[in-house]
Amino acid sequence: MSQGNVFHEDHFAGVITKINDSEYIFQYDYYYVKDFPEKFITFTVPVPD
Repeated sequence: MSQGNVFHEDHFAGVITKINDSEYIFQYDYYYVKDFPEKFITFTVPVPD
């Protein structure tokens, strides 16, 4: 399992984790969600409420 930090417009947005060759999990950073609730990474990864 490998991980990488994800940034959006120079802001730390969260961590992506590779589970296997076809499965990934993305976890938004708490402060990113708090400070930028409208700035989602992609349409398929919306910022949680």
